[in-house]
Amino acid sequence: MSILLITFTFFTVIYLMNLFIGLLNLAIDDYNNEEEFLLQKAKIIVEIELFYMLSSQKYNKNWFPDWIYYDIPVTEVRKLINAINNNKTEFDYFPFISKELKELVAINDEIREENSKENKTKNEIKEELKQMKKILNDMIKSLNIDKDKIKEDNNGVIEKINS
Repeated sequence: MSILLITFTFFTVIYLMNLFIGLLNLAIDDYNNEEEFLLQKAKIIVEIELFYMLSSQKYNKNWFPDWIYYDIPVTEVRKLINAINNNKTEFDYFPFISKELKELVAINDEIREENSKENKTKNEIKEELKQMKKILNDMIKSLNIDKDKIKEDNNGVIEKINS
């Protein structure tokens, strides 16, 4: 019985350690992405430029070019621009996205226009409903019908109560 207990304990410990290593690996993969690396690199470069370099070194174009180019898939750019437009990102500053870039990745505001059209139509329908109720109330007043004899249900349907 003691041999079975020791064997069970040994294999259980190995299994749990492998499980823990796998979970740790997943957590590291989530944390270790390229965007965070590039952001951290940019912050370090800014700190070095501001506090540790002479002005002649700061303006050396071989060390610090005006533009830094890197390769990114178009789908990732579209996702980022949509996230920025929908306020789903957190930046210390609001990023500038030029019209040329939006045209280049074929981003247009069709989705926003559709949403605004839907909201407009909903608002128009509500306004029409208010106008119809007003017209109906005016008709009731002009026909001298008692309001006590009229019943309105939850859907706004008006019925005459026969008494």
